[in-house]
Amino acid sequence: MTETPQEQNLFAQLGSEKRSVLVSAIVQLAKVSSSPQALFRLRKLAESGDREVTFFAAQAIVKIQARLGQLPEATSAPTSLDRTALLAPLKEEVPRILAVIRQTPEQIPEDLEPVVAVFLGKHGNETDAPWLASHIEKLDSNLALPFMEALETVSPKALLPLLAALLGSVQPLVRCRAISSLRRIDPDEAEAHLSELLASRRPEDRLAGLSIAFLFPFPKVRELIFAILQEDRDPEVIKGCGTILVSNPEKENALRLLGLIDTADKAQAGRLSEIFRDLCRILGAAGIVPEAEARPEAMIPLWRKDRLKRFLTDLEVQIAVTTGPRRESMEAWLGKNIQLPEVRALLERLSLNPATDEMARNLLQKWAKDQQLAALASGPGQYSDEDKCQFLRKLDPQQYKTWIEWARQQAREASPTVRAAALNVLHRLDSSADDCTTIAEAGIGSGEPAVQVAAARLIEKFDPKRLTPLLPTLLGSQDGRLRARGIRIALQHDEKAALQALESMLGAPEPAIRANAVSCLFLFPVEKVTALLLKTLQKEDHSAIARQILVVLLSNPSMELLDKLDHLHSRSNPSVAMTVAQARMDLFDIILKLGLDGEAKLPVKPPPGPKAFILRGLGQSSTTPSPSGAGSEPETHEGKPFPAQKSDDKPYSVPQVRSAMRSRLSAEQQKASSETKSSGATFGNLNAWVLVAVVTASLAFMPTLFLQLVGTGGSVDPRPKAEAFDPRKEDQETIHHTEVPAGLRMNRMSRVTGKVKEVRPDGTLLFVFQEKTFMLERVATVPLLVGNEDVDVEMLPYQILKDGTIVAECGDLHVKKMMNDE
Repeated sequence: MTETPQEQNLFAQLGSEKRSVLVSAIVQLAKVSSSPQALFRLRKLAESGDREVTFFAAQAIVKIQARLGQLPEATSAPTSLDRTALLAPLKEEVPRILAVIRQTPEQIPEDLEPVVAVFLGKHGNETDAPWLASHIEKLDSNLALPFMEALETVSPKALLPLLAALLGSVQPLVRCRAISSLRRIDPDEAEAHLSELLASRRPEDRLAGLSIAFLFPFPKVRELIFAILQEDRDPEVIKGCGTILVSNPEKENALRLLGLIDTADKAQAGRLSEIFRDLCRILGAAGIVPEAEARPEAMIPLWRKDRLKRFLTDLEVQIAVTTGPRRESMEAWLGKNIQLPEVRALLERLSLNPATDEMARNLLQKWAKDQQLAALASGPGQYSDEDKCQFLRKLDPQQYKTWIEWARQQAREASPTVRAAALNVLHRLDSSADDCTTIAEAGIGSGEPAVQVAAARLIEKFDPKRLTPLLPTLLGSQDGRLRARGIRIALQHDEKAALQALESMLGAPEPAIRANAVSCLFLFPVEKVTALLLKTLQKEDHSAIARQILVVLLSNPSMELLDKLDHLHSRSNPSVAMTVAQARMDLFDIILKLGLDGEAKLPVKPPPGPKAFILRGLGQSSTTPSPSGAGSEPETHEGKPFPAQKSDDKPYSVPQVRSAMRSRLSAEQQKASSETKSSGATFGNLNAWVLVAVVTASLAFMPTLFLQLVGTGGSVDPRPKAEAFDPRKEDQETIHHTEVPAGLRMNRMSRVTGKVKEVRPDGTLLFVFQEKTFMLERVATVPLLVGNEDVDVEMLPYQILKDGTIVAECGDLHVKKMMNDE
């Protein structure tokens, strides 16, 4: 018999190193396979010696045998229990087996307990619930799955008190099964738990979450899928996302995939292209899109027609707040498609953004040089604005000397587009401060945002103080790029006005303006913008902006921040909710590593009042009576009644489960730490006993050695002996060389001003602060440094080398006397 494609896929998963994938494949084979090849493979797994794998494989074998019409082996004794009798019982044997289980439950062998759970799920009743629940509470493995399924069948309400612990299990398949059960009771809370599971960076967690994503409405899952496709690199996870997209074929999804492919790295683009081709094939076969238009090559013109504008709008936000390989892919795509007028218009806008101006100007200059506008040199006045802009961009210092007066004239009188390009050329090539600032000040009053931004950059280059009287114009502009530049200047003169402008930009409806505001966040002390950023996250609907805001917040980790993120419920966009969930996990990991988890093990305290939850679909309600007496409603300190019910009041809510998981992790770390200390003490005691034994043996041997030396006339070796190692001297030297300057703490973000010592070829930077050398890693951009230049550095010191150099991760770096230069 030929295996189906689904069976072949499941056979491949049987070789996965991820346990949850292996167990899930076995369970799926038990449901769909009727192949002798499946029996052959499962019998090997049933003999593996792994208790979990053996159980699930044996269960699958019995089901496939029944499907093939193969009779199970007879039981060994009529009064005993065995695996075959429990998994495939004869109808007349069921009462006898039930009687044996219920009369002597303590005699059930441990290896048969999961099989008994499967049997009770088919033939048991509510009286078997206590036995099933007691085993769920003590199991912390995938063997809890058959007990959960059986308990939900015989007594659903008995499973509810166990859901909180199951939702926080370390086993992803157990969490998935608990989410599936919760979906019947509280769909909204189940969706929140699914988002938390998919937010995990562990591939096994994400794969488990994808396996139950089919149970939820696709529109609610779609954004989570695309968020995973943007960041995950695990082939199995990408394939799982593709399976969901192909199972819900939509033209919009194909166009969104095409946008992701263009800005992904080569390996990721190959995986996404495979999903794109499968989706196009399904769209054509299902008649959703005409077959001629469903071909992958036919989708590209359709994407340019329908999606290019939206794609470029989103790209303008993404590239302003993204770093690393993904930003490099975006820049490569812009360079490859710069021949499109829409792309060049985007680059013009990006050239006015402080976060992207250098990149955009480089691409535009390269484009201008590639156009070979040599004929323009004979008389540029007769050409179009586009030609003039290209000519200005490709001017080099030598050519600029010839065209300096013409360029200045264009900066004074030309159309807004040419005027902005001319001002950018003055910023790049002109060195006359008086002439340039006069021209630029006239540009500030032009009322054209593009001209005003270029003029502000030019004034900032030569004399930033002259921008101070213009701050009302900058901060009151409708253009986000101009306001962002105004914030940078206002921060040195009027911090309150800068914060107000920042708040206004973060609340703007246009994502591009909010992205510009994000680029200014690193200029403010974290404590001054934390409340504003948390408020912004509550309604932010763009995941790239939310991620950058969270990067700023996590630069100052604390339990207080973790508590605030726990109570942050972002419902504007599922992908933003997933980004916030990832930030919570990262923040808790940082807190554990830094030892700031003194309160991490404390559970979330719900507000006072009755703890009530409703079992929707079961018609049951559970309420803890108020201590003030029956029938009395609890009140706040203002005399107002509490809301009837909040999500955090539910024992299975995400905050409650998250708190329980953190308490467990914190306890495990403390236990591991105490065990390490205990083993160290044991090792120390052992060393002491060994030392006593060695000294005793030496004393016993000393007389014999003395007699031998005297008898043979031996003499002591006159050569100088090497000095014995003294760990105290080593410690003294280490302490002497590892003093940390005052005002700094290891593993805490700090801002200092020091002098540059050396810029190394590998990208690291050495600078001196309080006569101590610091080595900065991960420096995003190293400005041109001359001599002992003063630099303002935001850094996270985390390691001390033997020579006393302190290694730190660079958060931000500015040349002090050129702090306002781009």
